[in-house]
Formats: sequence, structure tokens, C-alpha cells
Amino acid sequence: MEIEAWLREQCQALPAGSLLPSEPELADRFGVSRMTARHAVQRLAQGGLVERRRGAGTFVAPPLLHRTETVLNSFTQDMLVRGLVPSSRLLRADVGTAPAAAVLLGLSPDSWVVRVDRVRCANGIPIALEKAVLPGEAEPVLEFDLERGSLHAALASLGRRLGRATGYVTARLASVEEGELLDLTVPAALLVETRLITDVNGRPVESTETAYVGSRWVIDTGAFVPSPELAGANDGELSDGSSAG
Repeated sequence: MEIEAWLREQCQALPAGSLLPSEPELADRFGVSRMTARHAVQRLAQGGLVERRRGAGTFVAPPLLHRTETVLNSFTQDMLVRGLVPSSRLLRADVGTAPAAAVLLGLSPDSWVVRVDRVRCANGIPIALEKAVLPGEAEPVLEFDLERGSLHAALASLGRRLGRATGYVTARLASVEEGELLDLTVPAALLVETRLITDVNGRPVESTETAYVGSRWVIDTGAFVPSPELAGANDGELSDGSSAG
């Protein structure tokens, strides 16, 4: 508990990404076994205060990023609003085929599409692995700086006004390759959002799978309890067989 309390103080005093003492160093400092030091570090890792990177050490974790479902913002806009510096590492930017994504975009499976894969970062820290697919007509976006710039801004410059996004979130473990790209020690959890964006005319513009680091990203949710009057009205609709689902 003493080691854990001391590490918590370090996490509050040091900037995110700072290297913390190793388990042997903690054991020597506090005169305990390495196993005791490891237990203290594991407790902080479970609480999201530190990150353990295989072969590198233990680091102060960045604060969790909360996202609420309100206005559709690009990753770049979202980070700037938070006072963070957005950046990307471009893994792939080309034209090819992606049958499943093409169908989601309202295209035939063999249609040419634009594929953009990036590691998205905030203040240099990997936050997510994003794989975006766009209709082939959006090929000019490949001429833009997609590492320091926004894909949505590039689309806007081409006259595509985004209107709405729909999607869902699932969870899975990161693969070894994803762990390397996101600077994670596997096994590590990912929150995976599959999303379709349409323009103001309802035409599909972008199909995206974004794998967020579970320990660095939080999606806020909310709900309300309906009043008795509203609940009664809904019950009536259901009994009439006219529920909208």
C-alpha cells in the first residue's frame, strides 16, 4: 500500500508518458520483494493510472479521453477541442477493393474504393487504429497530408458535407500487430467502433473501423427513466401492436 501511494503521487506530479521506476528499483527503494513491488504496479495498471510496456517499462498513463454522443467531430477536431495535439501515422493510403466495406457504401463488392489506415495519436500517444474506406470518387483525398491533417477536412474541400454517423461498438483483444502499433503490452482490450458516415444528402461517404485503446478511451452513455404517464402511453402503443421497435 505504501508503494502504491507513492506511485500515485508520482502519477499526479509527472506528465503522461513519464517513465516510472522499475520493479527491481521499487523493491530496493522500499526494502520489499520484487513480487510485492509488482503487485503494487499491477493495481495501478488495473486502475488505468500506469501503462506497462513490454521491454520498455512502466509509464504514467495519459488521462482517459471521454466521448459523448452529440456532434459529429473528426478526430482532429476532437483532440484540438481537448487542448491536445492530434497527429497520425499513415500505414496505408491507396485505391483497391474491399468488398464488405464497398457494400456498406452502397457500391458493388468489386468497386474500387479508397483505403486509408492510420494510427491516431494525441500528444504523440497512440489512441486508436483507424481503417477508413471511401468511394473511389474520393481518390483526390490521397493528395492531402493525412498524417498532420484531417480526412474530413479533405472531404469538405472536395465539396462533401458530412451529415450523420451511425455505428456500434464491440470489444476484443488486440492482436500482436495491433499491440505493436498502439504501443501496448498484449493481452490488451480494444473498443472497436464500426461506423458509417453519410453526407447531408444521405449518400454514404465513409465506412470506418476504429479500434480504440480500452485503457485510454471512454465512451460516455446516458439514459432516463420515463415518467409514469409516458410509460403508460408506451404500454398502450405496444398493446395495440403499433410499436416502432
